[in-house]
Parts: sequence; C-alpha cells; structure tokens
Amino acid sequence: MEEQLGPEGRAPIAMLRKWMSQLDPPDHTPIRSAFAATFTPRAIQDFDPIIEAVVADAMTAIQGADQPVDLMPSLAYEVPILVICEILGVPGGDRAAFKRWSSDLVRLFEPGVSAEPLLECGRAVEEFSAYLSDLIDDRQCAPRNDITTKLVLDNLNFRSESGRQALIANLMLLVWAGHETTMNLIGNGLLAFARNPRAVEALVNEPDLMPNAVEEVLRYEGPIRTTSRIAHEPVVVGDMQISPGDMVVVLQQAANGDPLVFADGDRFDVRRENARSHLGFGGGIHFCLGASLARAEASVVFREYFRRFGVPRVVDETPDWNRSLFIRGLNSLGVVL
Repeated sequence: MEEQLGPEGRAPIAMLRKWMSQLDPPDHTPIRSAFAATFTPRAIQDFDPIIEAVVADAMTAIQGADQPVDLMPSLAYEVPILVICEILGVPGGDRAAFKRWSSDLVRLFEPGVSAEPLLECGRAVEEFSAYLSDLIDDRQCAPRNDITTKLVLDNLNFRSESGRQALIANLMLLVWAGHETTMNLIGNGLLAFARNPRAVEALVNEPDLMPNAVEEVLRYEGPIRTTSRIAHEPVVVGDMQISPGDMVVVLQQAANGDPLVFADGDRFDVRRENARSHLGFGGGIHFCLGASLARAEASVVFREYFRRFGVPRVVDETPDWNRSLFIRGLNSLGVVL
C-alpha cells in the first residue's frame, strides 16, 4: 500500500516507525532513556502546580457556562492539552491545531486503514513535523525551562539529522499520547462515576481512595482498547500457532475484566484491592511513559469536579462512544452541573 500512496501517504508510516513505542532495542533504548529522564516521579511532582492551575481554570469556565455542558471538549480535552502545552513550552493557543492533528493521527491505528485516512494522516504529519522543527530551532537559540529545551540541549543523540528526526517523531508521540489518552481516561471516568454515585460518595468521605479509584477507572473503562505486536519467534497461545512475522492484536481492555484476576470484574469498585493490576498502561519496556502524569491529571480533575459539582448528572443515558477500535472514548458527555 505504501508504494501506491505517494510521499504524503507514506509520511505517517515513516513517522510511526520512529516512535519509541514501535521500536525494539537497541534502537528503542536511547530514545526511551532520554524521554524517561524528563518524566521521573520527581519531575511529575514538579508539574503539580501546573495541573492544579489548569484544572481550576477549566472548572471555573464550565461553572459559568450555559447548561448543559459537554465535558469532553470543555474539560476532558482542555485539561490534558493545556498541561502538555505548558510542560513542553508550547503556546496554549496552538491547542486547536494539536487537536486536529491528533484526530487525524489516531486513524492510522485502525485495522485495514484505507488510502484516504492515510493521506489525511500524511498532511497532519507534515504540518506537525514542521511545527515541532520550528520549536526545536527556537529552543536551540533561546532555551527555556521546559521539557523541549531539556531534550534538545541535554541529549547528544538528537544532534544528528537522524537524531533530530527521531526527536520530532517522539515529541509528536508525546503530544498525541499526552492528551488523547488522558482525555478519554477523564471522560470515561466521569461517566463511570455518574453511573456509580456511591463511588463518588466514598471518595468525598475518604480522599485517600482517589489513587486507587483512578486505577479502577483504568481497569474498568480504560482509554486504550487494543494494542498490537509482531512475533519474532514461533509461539503457541491456546490452540493458535503464531509464526514469526505474524501481527497479533491484543485486547488489553478485555484482559482487564479477566475473572481469574479480577473478581466480579464487571463491577466498578474504587476499593478493589488489585485494581492496579490492570494492563491499561501496557507493560515491559513499552510501559506508558506518561502514566504518572495521566494519573495525576485524572486525580485532580475527579477531585475538583466532585468538590464543586458532586456526582456527574449525564443528560443522555446512551453514551456517545467513538467508533475507534484502538481508542475507547466518548465523542460527547453532556451533563447538568
């Protein structure tokens, strides 16, 4: 298919192949290490004031909005995109472009993706790459106290042309993953709490339950439905023979309901003792780099929403889910505050 699409259609495939999430060692190791150094637990704690300020502003904005309020664009999307913009040193006014690029990029992961979505992805990749290239040039000339500056100046691997392209691709991954998945974690969580008001009552009375509640949201209705892997050697799973080169699509959200691991897995339980055993962030060397940041953002959003507005009261009991096989998320979530 790549040969038939022309340069614009091939661009998203070429970009994807540079993402650390798609690489194996040894290519994976230096890129992952460079980005991981900026997302240590200590670094995430340093982001707390940014998260608190962004969430407070978003809550105040919806508090004064006409009713009902769609929480997906006004809260679930607004918070993570502004947080990642602040962390990377990107103007918040560019978030509309990020959303457009992100929406086009996510189509790349659909099984059997056709030529037209790939062309849209290609345009998004070109525009996004040009933006990030300019951002890198700016930080080289005028360093700031942000993650982009740290990655540009502190890592020699990104000084070569191939290294620069790897940096652009993985900044793109960071922006996309830093808000697309967290947006759906927040939206899915608010819907789960709307359907389980006693969970909200428990969190209001016992705030220390919040970290475990976020893990239960990730287990019960996480934002990632599937992932895929390509076998390097023969393996048998059940009665299925998998050969080298075969692609395997893994339904990790289904695994999060495995009755052998999670008793009564269809029940939303913020007190579930092994909630953190979910696969929502993957595992191994590809464990989600931004897991701590996503947890922190969701915790603050849920806490502040319940404090200000109580249990979410949805307008339509029929959820408006997207049609993606990769991302589990809502198109809209109308509530009355």
